[in-house]
Amino acid sequence: MIAVEAMGYYNFRVDCEGVDEAVEKFSLQKVSMLREVCIKMGIQLRLRDYPMDGDQRAAFTAEDVLELRPLVRHAQTAASDAPAFMYSGQSRVEQGEVREGCELVAEALHLYIAVYGATHRDTADCLRVLARLHYSLGRHSR
Repeated sequence: MIAVEAMGYYNFRVDCEGVDEAVEKFSLQKVSMLREVCIKMGIQLRLRDYPMDGDQRAAFTAEDVLELRPLVRHAQTAASDAPAFMYSGQSRVEQGEVREGCELVAEALHLYIAVYGATHRDTADCLRVLARLHYSLGRHSR
């Protein structure tokens, strides 16, 4: 299964039947592999020498696991439609269609707030543009 995923994600072919063959073929150390797996999975093991010979017994037991830490991965969100609304709103304003441009920039603002929140830099830039448009239209109270 690991070989299939390595081929699918990285286009890397793994021609090994097991860990022992992979260790020999790629000049790896079993302790280093155990450490990397623990880091990737959020496992903290007791500090001791683990048997990494070729026998079939487990290298560590449940008593060796001190802590399981949750791993948090952050996905970078992006407001893909908001910049398009903002730029088309600004170009409408340049063409003299100020009210239509103001509506497009307001829609961009709603999208920015929905994706990034009220305190993001792109949201602030959109608010600045919208404030200038409202000022130019004489809507000072908005």
